[in-house]
Amino acid sequence: LVGIDAGFRQLIEYPYGCTEQLSSKLLPLLPLRTLAKDFDTELPAHVDTVVAKTVAEILSRQGHDGGFVMWPESPASSPWVSAYAVWTLHEAARRGVPVPAPAMTRAKQYLRRQLEVGKDEISRAAAPLLLDVLAELGAPDPGYMSQLFDERRDLPVFSRALLLHAMAVSKQPSGPVAELTRELE
Repeated sequence: LVGIDAGFRQLIEYPYGCTEQLSSKLLPLLPLRTLAKDFDTELPAHVDTVVAKTVAEILSRQGHDGGFVMWPESPASSPWVSAYAVWTLHEAARRGVPVPAPAMTRAKQYLRRQLEVGKDEISRAAAPLLLDVLAELGAPDPGYMSQLFDERRDLPVFSRALLLHAMAVSKQPSGPVAELTRELE
């Protein structure tokens, strides 16, 4: 962990700002308090302020449809960016950072709608991420998981891995979980 203090500073001072980058900045900041305590490292004084500002900036990117845009001026929500932002916000809330429940409810609804409307190849590849985030939020969609399991050979490997995680998190039947695990191994 030599040099971890410099890593803290780089995260806090990260200058880029699309929603994916903000989420990627926030995610490792969340466990810093525990890490600093466990390794007797001093936490930069304004980490909590940076975390709160980053959460607020991500939330400011939530559209009327409940999804999240890549940039403030983007015309439409992105399913992939939305899923990543929602998962990151969920992780923040799990660690005690205030995240408004109505924003999360709207985001969950958006993700569910995207599963229904996205039938092109890119949407199909992204669907397991949406399913995985919904499972992490305690709102799994077993029917869609089962459908994607049946169509898994048409999915890229990363999508099958996300589908497996969604199935495991939501405690789907062990037979398909074991089969998909074997295939990925």
